[in-house]
Amino acid sequence: SLHHFTPLQKICSNTGVCDIWPYNRTYGERLLKKFSHDPKPFEDYREMLAAVPDVDAVIVATPDFMHAEHANAALRAGKHVYCEKLMSNTVEGARSMVRTAREAKKLLQIGHQRRSNPRYLHARDKLVREAHLLGRITNAAGFMREQVCKYMCPYARFQSAMFDKDTLIVTYDTARGEPRGSRSRKADPAQLGLGACVDCDLCVQVCPTGIDIRKGLQYECIGCGACADVCDTVMDKMGYARGLVKYSTQNAVKLGWTQKQILRHILRPRVLIYTGILAAVTLAMFVSMGTRIPFRVDVVRDRAIMSRLADDGRVENLFRLQIMNATESAQPFRISVTGRPGIALASKATVSVDSAQSRWVVLSVLAPSDAEHAGSQPIEFEIESLNGLGKIREKSVFLMPR
Repeated sequence: SLHHFTPLQKICSNTGVCDIWPYNRTYGERLLKKFSHDPKPFEDYREMLAAVPDVDAVIVATPDFMHAEHANAALRAGKHVYCEKLMSNTVEGARSMVRTAREAKKLLQIGHQRRSNPRYLHARDKLVREAHLLGRITNAAGFMREQVCKYMCPYARFQSAMFDKDTLIVTYDTARGEPRGSRSRKADPAQLGLGACVDCDLCVQVCPTGIDIRKGLQYECIGCGACADVCDTVMDKMGYARGLVKYSTQNAVKLGWTQKQILRHILRPRVLIYTGILAAVTLAMFVSMGTRIPFRVDVVRDRAIMSRLADDGRVENLFRLQIMNATESAQPFRISVTGRPGIALASKATVSVDSAQSRWVVLSVLAPSDAEHAGSQPIEFEIESLNGLGKIREKSVFLMPR
């Protein structure tokens, strides 16, 4: 990716890029050419190490479970190695990388760039070494994070609830591919008693989650289709038909359906129901966004003074209104109150609120004294935008003394 190449473009020459997935290989080659490099593309790392002997160092940015194999091969070929984190997916793999680097007397660096970050250094020096708050750190959240993703993340649960045998997924054609085995390009698989799968394991190597799609659908599969792409390249080289690994359905693979037959099964009740639900949710979201009023109001009674008699004999209640303006310009608002005969505002009825701000407004509400209807009486405040953004009504109560 871009962050692997940019820091190196001025201090070194990139002579080769290797990836088993044609898309990534083409992307890397095109990206390096933008930095005035002329890299040679390779599909097999062994071929690259043999073809460009003048390479001084290798960057390993492959899936974690391939780090040990690729790093060890580069070190044995006499190359320095910079390996992206994680070092390896197994302890033995990591130890083998250290042993090989020592034997080859070459540099091996793991891409934990934050080791030089002052915050992490402070945590190590002050919390671990000086305060002894932790013992020897051997694993930091990596294992638990993986378990949470596998067993607690709701994505897989939602996916399994919506899944049936006509769901379009990445599938391996077992009937066509088995029994698997290696062979030369000129060999006839029928005479050897083999299927179309050459057992190259490239589908496993290119998978970002490290699963073997040939074992069937697994919950770790994210449906990226990288295994299908790399398998098609192998089929092309062997002269076999594409589609050993492809997007299909369980029923289609089992019954040998054509593409047209698969499409006919798309419009089934489950799909129509899900489509209707998604369409309704999407429509509701857009309607809500289109009709929402871009300001909010909260009404709070003044806690210090419940009610009191004014100089003119009317009863006064105090309220505090918070007006929140969500627009990008200042907005004027008019406030009114209803709910009792003769009720009125003694405070200023028009206020202005700055853009993306909220403002507290203290309101004095007056109503004629009415001992017959003493107690809590419902009233309603109306806050109207003078720029035509809409109006909001908020309910409250007016306390009439006995």
